[in-house]
Amino acid sequence: MKKSNEVVFIPARCSKTGKNFFIREDIGADGMWVRTYGLQNISTTECGGEVETTIDFNNHRVGPQYKCPHCGNKYVFFCTNCDVKACCYDGGNYWHCPITKKTGEFSSGYIKSVTGNKGRAQ
Repeated sequence: MKKSNEVVFIPARCSKTGKNFFIREDIGADGMWVRTYGLQNISTTECGGEVETTIDFNNHRVGPQYKCPHCGNKYVFFCTNCDVKACCYDGGNYWHCPITKKTGEFSSGYIKSVTGNKGRAQ
């Protein structure tokens, strides 16, 4: 089981404003990953460097306080058309990539895991 103080920061972009942010994922006491916060930036005391950790979305939940720090969207999609690992969206049936400007309808496929930079819990 993973340590209860393990944290991962996933680089993301706001689909409404185009601004960068980080999705904070914490490992819960029950061993499940929890999407806890959308952060505009990461403090140097939280950043753990370039060490990467994989988040398993089969062992995952979203905390009630999570939202994009720029627009307040509570949902995330992972764009396979650009270098951004994640983008926020409003929960509708369509996605819009702020990098490539492409749009489309969500399919039934989903990403099972994603890799982010490891950090330190406070």
